[in-house]
Parts: sequence; C-alpha cells; structure tokens
Amino acid sequence: MDAFSLIVRDVGVWLWTYIFGVALVVGGIYLTIKMKFVQFTTFSDSFRLIVGKDREANQNVSEANKPQNSLSVFQSFCIAEASRVSTGNVVGVAAAILMGGPGSIFWMWMMAFIGACTGFVESTLAQIYKENHGDRFMGGPMYYFQRAFKNKAPCYVIAIIIAFVYGFVFNSIHSNTITDLFQAYVPHRIVVGIAIAALYAFIIFGGLKRIVQMAVGIMPFVIIFYLLVCIGVILLNIPLFISTMGYIVRAAFGYEQVAGGAVGFYIGHAVQQGLRRGLFSNEAGLGTVPIAAA
Repeated sequence: MDAFSLIVRDVGVWLWTYIFGVALVVGGIYLTIKMKFVQFTTFSDSFRLIVGKDREANQNVSEANKPQNSLSVFQSFCIAEASRVSTGNVVGVAAAILMGGPGSIFWMWMMAFIGACTGFVESTLAQIYKENHGDRFMGGPMYYFQRAFKNKAPCYVIAIIIAFVYGFVFNSIHSNTITDLFQAYVPHRIVVGIAIAALYAFIIFGGLKRIVQMAVGIMPFVIIFYLLVCIGVILLNIPLFISTMGYIVRAAFGYEQVAGGAVGFYIGHAVQQGLRRGLFSNEAGLGTVPIAAA
C-alpha cells in the first residue's frame, strides 16, 4: 500500500505540473479574455438572479415545459455552494500554507479569479445542452461533451470519473476531516463515521427534494457565518493585516528566496499547491458544478 501511495503521489505531481496546472491556468486566462472578464462585469447580474430579482431572466423555460422537479436559480446555487464552502476553504488553505508556504495563498486567489470564468463557461454549457428527462433536467460535461466529440466514449469516461470522485474521494476527504475534528471528544473514529454515514443516507435516500431542502436550509447560514468569521478574524488582527498581505505577495514571487538561490523551486511549489487547493476549493474546470447548474 505504501508503494502504491508513492506511485499515486508521483503521478499526481506529474499531472499537476505538466497537464492540469497548465490547462487550468492557460484555459482560464483564455476564457477570461474571450468572455471579456465576465466574472467581474456581470457580478451584479449574477446576484440579482440568485436572489430572484430578475424574474424574466429566471423564466428561461416556460412553466408548461419545465420538469416537475426542476430547481430555481437559488436552489441550484445552494447545492453548488455546498461543495465549495467546505473543507477546501478551511483545511485546504492550511494544507496549502503547510506544503507550499504562504505564497500559495496568492496563487489560490489567482485561481479563484480565473476559475470564476471557467466555472461560468462550464455552467453555461450545461444550461445550453441540458436535456429534459420528464421529471427533471439532466446535464453536465457528459452531455455537452457529446457536441464536441463524434463518439460517446469520452462522455462515459467523464461520467464514471465524476461518479467515483463524488462517491468515494470527496466524501472521504470531508468525512476524514470531520472525524479528525471530533477525535478529541469522540475517541472512537468508527462512531463518528457511522453518524456521518447515517446523516448522508438520510439526505441522499430522500431524493432530490430532500437534498434541495437541506442545501437551501443550511447553506445560506453556513456562507453568512463563514464570511462573518473571516471578517471578524481580519478585524481582530487589523494591525497585522497589511503586513500579512505584503508577506503573502513577497512569498508568492520568491523575493525572500532570491538570495538563497531556491527561488525557482519555491515559486513552483507555491504555484502548484495554490492551484491544487484553489481547484479543490472552487471546483473550477472539474466538471462537477455544471451538473447542479443544469
């Protein structure tokens, strides 16, 4: 198992260094320029849609043709944010600093800026090429990939990968994090694991309706609480805020490592960790959020 873990680690490093990292950055910058910085210029429009102010734009499908279990913009937003505002935003940041130094935070910011456009494009594609299956809309990369490829093999591959990642990888990371946090109070990890599994089962086996109810009932408070805590931490440490921002920027470009001759390695490691944790945090380009968007 140790040997297998090392192989997975080495393959992951190679993929992130030469394929995923390059594709995410270059693709995100290209889309940002091509879409004329849509993540900034249409931010107010996005907010109006989420809160339901723009009723006409929300009615993009007539009521007669709308599936019985279709979701509103706000409901889709809550489901998507349930995976974004979670472990990646808390534990992921700490892991990025630990493994890539404070400079990785800067590259997480950059990933958030360009990733916002990537997320917009993939969610828009999901909207355009979604299909009405009677009781609900179905969509995502496995659907709009059919328009890009002549055969359906890539669609099956992406569907299997997403099912595996959501079924085993993401849930395992979140469950392990929760278990670690409770270990001081509940020494037996199996007890916490069973409780988490029971809660998951209650939500998932309740169908789409219960998943939506839980997301809409919980996520607005989670997001507000998360933002208030972040703002509170900044305000309590306001004397250190400016110097910390400067330190992050200097570390991102290796200014303090120039004298030691390790600037190339340090910047590369910071960028790599920032991109990794940034993707895990906002899921831009991962292909999972468009499913909820559709």
